[in-house]
Amino acid sequence: MTKISLNILPALKKWFVEKANVLTVWNTTASDSQIPSEKLVKTELDAKAVKSDVDIALNSKFNKSDIKTVINNTLTDNDIVSGKAVFDEIKKVESGIPSGMTHSDITDWDTATSGFEKGENKATSLASPDDTKYPTTKAVNDAITTVNTNVGNTYATKTALSNGLAGKIDTSAKISTISSTSTNAQIPDAKAVYDLYDSIPKWKVEAYDSVSALPSTGVLGTIYLVSNESSGSNHWDEYFWSTADDTPGYEKFGGLEVDVSNFITMKQVTDYIGANGSLALSDSGELSLTITDAS
Repeated sequence: MTKISLNILPALKKWFVEKANVLTVWNTTASDSQIPSEKLVKTELDAKAVKSDVDIALNSKFNKSDIKTVINNTLTDNDIVSGKAVFDEIKKVESGIPSGMTHSDITDWDTATSGFEKGENKATSLASPDDTKYPTTKAVNDAITTVNTNVGNTYATKTALSNGLAGKIDTSAKISTISSTSTNAQIPDAKAVYDLYDSIPKWKVEAYDSVSALPSTGVLGTIYLVSNESSGSNHWDEYFWSTADDTPGYEKFGGLEVDVSNFITMKQVTDYIGANGSLALSDSGELSLTITDAS
């Protein structure tokens, strides 16, 4: 006779919470073995600030870091400018007014300055051309010097252009179809490459009732499904035509077979325990299963 016993009280304690561990007031030290009551949790949560209210309050404030300390043409209507920046800008304007002239003498600044270019529009480089900028003589001279160095002449001559174009590919070399007559001098466009790729044979699937029904000679790139007369989602065996051996033939995918005829089934185990075992629970919480050896 075989007896298997297990005390289930420790396991039951893990499933339930003892009343003594339910807190109605927070302890100074948190513990995973104690559980706060629903009222305690709600009271604590009610005392917390609601995130949406905090967000609304913060959205109505300005961040000091957003205050601009310099006035320039990148400012927008949403920017905040410091008082000192405004004062400094006014002082710069006043310093630019000719001696003896005050701001009250000019009633239309746009008209008064229409014949002048702003100093900030001066471009010292032609790297980023813009119709609102004007280059300095040095910027123009530097650009011409760069052209002279690259071309080798004061101006780009026909010979220089011809030499430069010699390394380029003529657009007439582009072809829209790739064939056996295509040459290394031709460049296929993206669609021609895709069309050629799309014409390459892909895997093909064919179904048959049995292995004997397969074609005498298979086709490379074809998966042959053969019914194995079983139920479920795997009721096909897969074969492919292989030329790797000296004699070409069909090869089965996988091909591993396991003999389970001598394995004990779960039903056999449960039937044996049901016929030869008994289950008992003692007052101390011990759960025991007794199995009587079969004669």
